Formats: sequence, structure tokens, C-alpha cells
Amino acid sequence: MRSVSIFANQPTTHRGQPVHLSVDPKQEQLAYASNRSIFLRNIDNPAFSKQYTQHVAATTVAKFSPSGYYVASADDNGIVRIWDATREESILKNEIKVISGRVNDLSWDEDSKRVIAIGLFLIARLGHAFLFDSGNSVGEIQGHSAVINAVSIRRQRPFRAATVSDDRNIVFYHGVPYRYNTTISVHSNFVHDVRFSPDGETFITVGADAKVFLHNGNTGETITELRSAEGHRGSIFSVSWDPSSKFVATSSADHTTKLTWSFSATPSPTHQQVGNVFAGSQMISLSYDGTINYLDRSSAKPTRNISGHQKSITALGISQDSNTIFSGSYDGRICLWDTAFGSARASNAHTNQVIQVEGNETVVYSVAMDDTFRSMDYSSKSSSVSIQPLGDQPRGLAIAGGITIIITNSKIHILQSGKSVHDLATTFEPSSVAAHPLKAEFAVGATDNSIHVYTLNGTMPSEDLAFTIHRSAVTYISYSPTGTHLAAGESSGRITVYSLPDYKVHTSKWVYHTGRITGIAWNGSGSHAATSSLDTNIFVYSIERPSQNISIKNAHKGGATGVRWIDNTRIVTSGGDAIKIWEVTV
Repeated sequence: MRSVSIFANQPTTHRGQPVHLSVDPKQEQLAYASNRSIFLRNIDNPAFSKQYTQHVAATTVAKFSPSGYYVASADDNGIVRIWDATREESILKNEIKVISGRVNDLSWDEDSKRVIAIGLFLIARLGHAFLFDSGNSVGEIQGHSAVINAVSIRRQRPFRAATVSDDRNIVFYHGVPYRYNTTISVHSNFVHDVRFSPDGETFITVGADAKVFLHNGNTGETITELRSAEGHRGSIFSVSWDPSSKFVATSSADHTTKLTWSFSATPSPTHQQVGNVFAGSQMISLSYDGTINYLDRSSAKPTRNISGHQKSITALGISQDSNTIFSGSYDGRICLWDTAFGSARASNAHTNQVIQVEGNETVVYSVAMDDTFRSMDYSSKSSSVSIQPLGDQPRGLAIAGGITIIITNSKIHILQSGKSVHDLATTFEPSSVAAHPLKAEFAVGATDNSIHVYTLNGTMPSEDLAFTIHRSAVTYISYSPTGTHLAAGESSGRITVYSLPDYKVHTSKWVYHTGRITGIAWNGSGSHAATSSLDTNIFVYSIERPSQNISIKNAHKGGATGVRWIDNTRIVTSGGDAIKIWEVTV
């Protein structure tokens, strides 16, 4: 199997904090931090991304070196990793413990040899200047009394550097080695970002006081405050220069990125602009909700918006025609992905973790930990949503023609046209459910290791069969599309396949997972099943040769949460990091 495309998670954002983005020298890739991964995302085609997964803590920032050969990325533990950006295997060049807390920003010098990293200090230093290959010190970062938010190194000689902090000050350094030169106190509130111009003549600072100051790039002296009649009316989080050093763009909590673009007339934190970067003549701005906005000087509105998930993806589904992928995440967001282009329509449908999502060509169905069932008609731009309270925490759902089957901690709910028509109390705790593709029949897995099979007489369920041969809770079950097999996965990673209609064991040799089974999907002919697990791995098993399998090891950092077949040669998987499409030869 090989990876075809990655629909990357959106950049991680934090309320009231800037996000620092980076583009490569060729202006082709955007680098950013998302959960515990770093993504290098193609700017023209966002469906193609490179993922770096070697950080053990939440990542905070990633920056391309001026040469484009390396990326420096950092995390909450104060670790900076320097790795090869040109090779698929991302070979590690160096790992340095720079500070004791979160790294907020870092900057390369023009030679691609020296790096300054800064952030939240818990013990001793606030930042560190070092050689990228050896980690040897090339200066001292000092002069601040609070968390440092950003750093920038002048690309021309003599080298200069500037840092900004929540202590409302700018500190200017001479280098190399980098030494404290002077403190600049012009802002009246937290200073969020600093950037030297590409020509090195000036640098610019922005902050929570909604002010923009221009400074001399050689001496650090403040030249002027940049003012306009249409200035920002909220905290400014980010600033960047265009390649000509003639224009700057600023992103603010007032929902605008100035040069001058407006994103929403409705006040909402989700539209606050928290980061930006120029990619050639094109500007990329980041919204607080993770939306990546493409901007052009000729348009007052974004020319393109890239949406997706910011939190771990917890549920995955696909339409019957395989043109639309459905996904739900820990924060309640539902995304509808175009299989061909990787673009998503995002909706904050739920207020808590999405448990399961299914759908067809026009409607997507979901249940979540907010104890609701929701159906959304996405066939038009103005999606209509129907909400059905469940009164208990849902554990799964299945669609059988016009009937929706929902299991909760103690009941089986039967819905028709989005309305509850029958509730059946259970003597066991349901944990998974699947509907037979050809008959009015469904199966329910339970936490007591049992499986219960029901027949639907109209909308009335009646139990026909129950058996307990599993060793742990049945966490996922799935009928083959031909209706000849049922696969049941356990919390231990073991999968048992039953032959229908008598539910006799066909094989119990699908045992290569070591963690909870989160997904089982059959190909169109029912000859193979793809499986996902919290052990991070994906397997493709064969009915005819149950002892053989095709594996994708470490497919998703933090665990794989779902799998579906797109066609007979491609599968789509989800996890805490992204949605990925794989090419499979069976």
C-alpha cells in the first residue's frame, strides 16, 4: 500500500495567541503545526501534504530554512527538531532542548546555519540561539521579564535580531554572537509579532494595543507608528512582508487582515485572524477556527478558503457513490470532503465529540456525546439540519433504507424520517451496531463481549439470536455488502468473522491488531476487509486467505479511528492527525 493524498488537519490555534506560519523559498508549500504533527501542505493543491510525526508533545511552530533544505519545528516540551524537508523519510539532522517550556516561535538566519528559538520559560532562559547542526550556542537571549511571543532575524549582514514579549517590550540584538543591545518600549500592551523586511532595512512590530510600529533594521530605533483611517479595532496577532519589502499584512482579532481584507460582518471569535504569511504575491491568512484563507490584492474577499478539522478525528463515513467523505471530530465539527479534490465543507454540527457519522448522496447522519442525533441535508449550499435529542449517550448508528438505528448506553432507538418511532430497552450495554445490507436485520455488539441479532418487522425490532464467544467488548461490527459475512472487532484488537445466515465462525485469525478496533470496511465484492485500530495500524484481510494481510504500520499518529473503501483499489482512513487516502493492491 502507498499513500496517495493527505487531507491534513488545520493549524492548531489558541485564544489570544498568534500563530506563526512559514512558506518554502519556492512558494509552493505552507508549513504549520497541528496537534502533535507538522504539515508541509501544497499551496495550490491542499490535498497533497507531507506529515512529520516525530514530536512526542504538541507541536507549536515550524519554519523552513532560507535554503529550503531543512525545517525547524518545535513543541510544548521546549524541543526543536531540525529535519530534511526534501526527502520523504524526513531524516533528522539534530534535536535540541532549547528551553524548559513551550517554544512559541523560531527564526533562521540567511545562511541557514543559525536558529533562535523563544517561548515560555519555566526554568532559566527564555530562548536560545544555536547552530542548527551541532546545537552549540551562538549568543544569549535575554532582556525580557515575561513570555516571548515572536522572534525575527535580519537576513543581511551585520546580523540583527528582535524579540517581542508579553512584558510590552521589544528587545534588539546584535550578532553574531547574538547579544542584548537595547530595549524598545513603544507598545502599551502585549507585543505579539515582529518581522524584519526582506531587504533588512526595517522591521515591524504589532501587538494587543492594535498598533503597528516601524523600526530601523540596523539600529533598532523606532521610525514611526503606521496609522490609517481604517486601522485595526482589535489586537493584532500577526504581521508579514511581501517579497518586495513594499507591503505588509497584519491579522487582527477584529476579523480582518489589512491590505485590506474583511472576513465576517458578524462578531465571532472563530473569524479572528491570528496568523499570516506571503506566498509570492499571494497572501495566506489563518482564522482562529483553523480556516486557511487565500487573499489577493485585487479582491476584498478571500479568493479561496481551506477548511477542515483542528481536533482529533473520531468518526469516518463515505457516501454510497464514494464522491463524498464524511468525518467528525472531538470538538463536534462535521466535515464533508470532496474525494477528488480534498476540499471540505465544515460545520460545527455538534457541541461535543462525534461518535459515528454515516450518509448518502444528499444527507449525512451523526451522533455525538452531546446526546443528539443530527441529520443534515448537504445537497444545497444552505444545509438544513434536523436535531433529535436522545436522552442518553449514543454509542453508534446504522442506516437501513429509510430506518435509522441508534444505540445508547441502555437502549436501541428506531427512527424513521428523523423521528423516533420505537425505543427498546436492553439488558446489556450496547457498544456497536451494523445493519444487514439486504435484509431487515441488524446486529448489536455489547460491552459484555456478546453479539445480539435483531429482525425488523416494519419499525419494530425483535431479538432472534444472542451469543458470547468474544474475549472482550465488541467495539465495531460490519456486514459484508453481499450479506454473507459479519466481522466483529474487539477492544483487544481481535477480529472474528462469522458466516451468515447461521452466524457460525468463519475465521478467528484476524488477530494482528494490538489495540481497540475502531473500523471495519468491506470492499465491493466482500472478498477483503480493511480494519483500523487505536494501535495506529491499518490492515487489509482476505476472506479466502485469513492468515495473510496487507499492513500500513503507524498510519495515524495517536491511533486510527476509521476506515472506508473508496473503490476496489483505494481506501480512506482517519485518525488524530488527518484523513489519508491509500492505494491498495489485493
